[in-house]
Amino acid sequence: MKSAKDLKKFKYQMQSKKRSTPAELLAKSLLAADNRDFKHQCIIGFYIVDFVIPNKMLVVELDGKYHSDEYQQWYDKRRDIFLSRCQFRVLRMPNEEAVNIIEHISRYPNIVDWEKKFRHGLSFANQLKGKEMQRNKYQTTH
Repeated sequence: MKSAKDLKKFKYQMQSKKRSTPAELLAKSLLAADNRDFKHQCIIGFYIVDFVIPNKMLVVELDGKYHSDEYQQWYDKRRDIFLSRCQFRVLRMPNEEAVNIIEHISRYPNIVDWEKKFRHGLSFANQLKGKEMQRNKYQTTH
């Protein structure tokens, strides 16, 4: 059974898909034209990532101008650490580089037995999310 928070995040994910940036739309069309297996606006633990390339265990984030903000940089770093703990590699690129997304992701090799690692990464992300939620719940009640 999904929690209210999970349903709220799912609703946000669906709204985000409708509000994709022009850079995301371009990247999405280029990935589809190149017959890449990818997921757009995918939930991993606490986070909604722009793109996941499962067979490379690669998260691709297209960063707009607001990513130069100090708080956003801190948040992005925290997010990247979380994703790397879940065995995902993170590729951050400015929106202007979306036109070169195929070239950028081609630099990353495919992962052997990626399906198992992908499922494990998502499972581990949910475990970390659960532990963090429990810790926050404990801290607010004590």
